[in-house]
Order: sequence, then C-alpha cells, then structure tokens
Amino acid sequence: MHKYISDDIFNSLGNMELKLGYSSFDILSDGYVDEFNDNYFFISNFSKELAFKKSGGILKPELWQFGFAKRDGYGYKTEYFSVHPYHAGGIAWSRLKVTAPDIRTFAPVPQNALVRFNEEFRFGTINEGGINLGFGDGFISLNAGYKLDVIFPRYLIWKHLGSFIIEQAAQKGLDTFIDAIMDHSSASGPIVNVLLKNGLSYAFYTLKRENMNWPFNTEAPLTFETFKFGITFTF
Repeated sequence: MHKYISDDIFNSLGNMELKLGYSSFDILSDGYVDEFNDNYFFISNFSKELAFKKSGGILKPELWQFGFAKRDGYGYKTEYFSVHPYHAGGIAWSRLKVTAPDIRTFAPVPQNALVRFNEEFRFGTINEGGINLGFGDGFISLNAGYKLDVIFPRYLIWKHLGSFIIEQAAQKGLDTFIDAIMDHSSASGPIVNVLLKNGLSYAFYTLKRENMNWPFNTEAPLTFETFKFGITFTF
C-alpha cells in the first residue's frame, strides 16, 4: 500500500460500491461490434467486515471513497448477449480510518506515513480494467474488474497536471493506433483496445508507487489494488 508500510500489517478488506451514471452505445458498420461510453459517480466502502477471507493483520483500516469516472471501450453485441471489455479512469476523494492499534505506537517512518492519511480526505486517481457481460436487452449485466487506486498525501496542482497530461497523451496515442486496428479488423479491436489501454494504465500506476506525480520527484502515495465483481442495471 505504501513504500514505507508493509502490506501484511493490514487486515484484508472487502469492498461495496454504488455507481450512478449514464451509458451510450454506437453500433459500428459490421453490426455486431459496438463502441460504448459510461460516465458515472461512485461511492464505495472498504472494510474488513466485507472481506470474504479474513486475515491476521494488526491494522484494522476502513476507507470511504467517492468520485467521478469514465469507462469506455469496444465490445461485441448480439440479440441475446453482449461482451464489453473495458478501461476506466477517474478521480476520487478517499478517507482512511485506522482504528487499532494506536498508530502512534509504530516506528517513526510508517507512523508518519499513516498520520498523513488517517481520518483525512485525500485526492487521488483511479484506473480499472475488466469485462461486462450483458443479457438480452442489457437491462441486467454482470461485471468483473481490477481496480488501481493512487491516493495523494497532498495535492500539488502543477505537478499533477503535468503527470496527467503525459499519461493522457500516451492514451491518446494508443487511441490513434487502436482506431487504425478497428478500421482494418473491427473483430479484434475490442481485445486489442482493452489489453493496450489497461496495460498502459498499469505501467503508469507502477511508476506512481514511488512518485505520486511521476515523472516528477514527489512523495510516495498510498496505493492499493482491488478485485471487483458486481451487477449492473441499465434503464
């Protein structure tokens, strides 16, 4: 979770999340490949009570989070079902609360790192990759994803904007390449899109573990990764 804090001191956490937003779909010329965009607000809770697997970590954290995100990609749609692999990105505000033991009993370095986040709302970024399986007219769908969170100990606007512009420029470069793939072979486009865009997001996430606003020399953030399973209702 943090370069100065060992992961094994934390209890395993489960996650419950609510998303509210809107979706748009455009059927491409071949009739069974479509392009989709979702924009949504989300609120989520991470706690040990929601975890399927209990662990023996000495820290018992709870985290509340809310924010805004966009999910998009290409997928396959028929009359009876749809498959939409996706890439998502957004911003979030997170509040971590560590209840026991008293974090003041920790060694100075991990103690200082935890104090920066404990019981404070902190700004950060999220990325998520996964797949959405729809049935019939798409009213109900199942989804599975892998989410990456980066929570900043403080907000440095110019360095964050610089880091954001670099990452978005890389994603836009991929969009140009993926558009060329879609023009040549739309059937392979959804898979190429999700692999490249999520791979790039994970690469940037890895770089941000040491410097929250990579490539600038900044503090280490709080980071965590989450497997997610859910059900979606589309009206």
